[in-house]
Amino acid sequence: MLTKARIEKATPPTKGRTVLWDHELPGFGCRVAASGRRSFIVSYRLRGTRRAITATIGTYGVLTLPQARDKARELLAKVRLGVDPLAEQRARAKAEQAVTVADLVAQYADALKAGTASSTRLKGRSASEGYIEDTLHYLYLFTRACGRQNAASVTRADAVELLNEYIRRPATYRHLRGAISRLYDWALRHELVPANPAERIESTTAPARERVLSLEELARIWRAAEQLEPLYSDTVKLMITTGQRRAEVAGMQWGEIDLARALWTIPATRTKARRQHVLPLPPLAVAVLQARHAAFQHAPAANDLVLPTLARDGHSIAPISGWNWLKRELDRTAGVTAWRLHDFRRSIVTICAEHGAEVAVLDSMLNHASSATRGGVIGTYQRATLVEPMRKIMALWEGLLRDALGLSPAAVGPQLISAA
Repeated sequence: MLTKARIEKATPPTKGRTVLWDHELPGFGCRVAASGRRSFIVSYRLRGTRRAITATIGTYGVLTLPQARDKARELLAKVRLGVDPLAEQRARAKAEQAVTVADLVAQYADALKAGTASSTRLKGRSASEGYIEDTLHYLYLFTRACGRQNAASVTRADAVELLNEYIRRPATYRHLRGAISRLYDWALRHELVPANPAERIESTTAPARERVLSLEELARIWRAAEQLEPLYSDTVKLMITTGQRRAEVAGMQWGEIDLARALWTIPATRTKARRQHVLPLPPLAVAVLQARHAAFQHAPAANDLVLPTLARDGHSIAPISGWNWLKRELDRTAGVTAWRLHDFRRSIVTICAEHGAEVAVLDSMLNHASSATRGGVIGTYQRATLVEPMRKIMALWEGLLRDALGLSPAAVGPQLISAA
C-alpha cells in the first residue's frame, strides 16, 4: 500500500524515474524522478485498447496522499465509463488558454441574465437588473485592465495590483473584489479556470455612510441638473423626487407608469428586495414623466424605456449610464461636496422624518430588502396597506422640495396627473 512514509523514504533513481504503486487502488502510484521530485500518477487502459495511458494527477506536497487517491478514484471511475481523463484534461487546458478575461465576463453576463449564475450573495434567487448592472459595472473595470489576458492566467498578484488602484476608494475596492471573486467562483464551477485569484484577498466592510444632503444642497443639485441635456436632467429629478435607486430609475419602463393614478409599479425582477414595489409619484415627478411622454411621436410601448440611451454598440437601446460623468458634471456646477447619488435616498428619509413622517412608511417607500419594519408578517401586510400613507409623505416631500426650489405650490388635480 502507498503510504506517506514510503513516498518520503523512497530513494530517487540515479537516472530516469521509478514508480511506487498502490496495491489498494490498482493504477494509482507515485512517480519518483532522479531530481527527487515526487508526482502522483494514474495509469489506465481504455476499453478495447491495449495501450497504457499515464496521466499526472499532481505533485506530492501540493497534493496530499489522501487528496491524490481521491482524485485517482475519480479518474479511474471515468475510465470505467469509457471517458479518457487525459484527453479531457487536455481539452480543458486548451479551452482555458482560449478564454480571455473579456470572454469570461461576457459569458458570466449571459449567465446572470439567464438566471443560471448562482452565488452565496444571491441565495438561490435570480439576479435583479440592478444587481446585474452593478456587477457588470465593476467587472468593466476588471476588463479594462485585464481584458485581453488569458482568464486562467490571472494571478492573485494581478488582482491585488488592480485593487490597489482603488485603495483610497474602499467601496469601489470592496465591490470590485467581490465581483471578481463571484466571476471566478462561477468559472471554477464550470471548469473554465483553475483557481480564483481574489479568493484570499481580504475586504473589510465599508463604514456606514451618514451624509445627509440639506434641502438647500438638493436644490443646488436640481438646478445644476437643469443645465444638462434633458435625459440626464430628468434622471436626476426623478431620483430626487422618488428616492429610488439609480438602477431602478434608469430601467424605468412606460408599462410601469400609471400617469392617471400617479403610480409607479416596479416589478420584483427590477428591485434589490426582489419584490414588487408600488410607489405614489409626487407632482414634480409626474410633470417630468408627462413631458417625456409628450415628446414621443407615437404612444410608447409598455417595454419602452422612459430614459433610453444608445448602448456602447451604437445601435441598440439601453438604460441610461455614464454615472461617473454625470456626478462630475453635477459637482462642477452645483458646488456641493462629499456626496454620492445614493445619498438622495438617505436625505429624503431623514428630512421627511424630521418633519413628522413615520419611519415604517418611509422604510416601505424606499423598499428596503430587509428591516425591522419590512420583515415577516408585518412586511407581508404592509405591502398592501402603505400606498396611501406613502402618498401623504410624497405630498410632504413635494412641498419641502418646492419651497427649497422657490416654486409655487403644486396644483394637485386632474390637469396635472392625467395621462398625457
